[in-house]
Amino acid sequence: MTSPDLARGYLAKAQLRLEVLGGRLPAELRERLPRAAEISKSLRRERELAFYGDIDFIPTEEYTEAHGRAAYDGAAFVLALVQAVMRQLPGPR
Repeated sequence: MTSPDLARGYLAKAQLRLEVLGGRLPAELRERLPRAAEISKSLRRERELAFYGDIDFIPTEEYTEAHGRAAYDGAAFVLALVQAVMRQLPGPR
């Protein structure tokens, strides 16, 4: 695969995503996207500390069961939304 082929592939994917998110995606799913983005941002931000800690941050001492439950619930919300969006895409599932 050449760089132009790769660029064309990325462009085609981006165009499809914009089409789906902009017009084909039902309003009820579009309305949930900002929350999914916030959850994803939060999970990404916490991942390194949760997995590896730091000099003054020991994950097992800092995170509570409530933190774990909130992370799980957030990930489940994003997964359900992604699955719903994927059902809107053309092609095999």
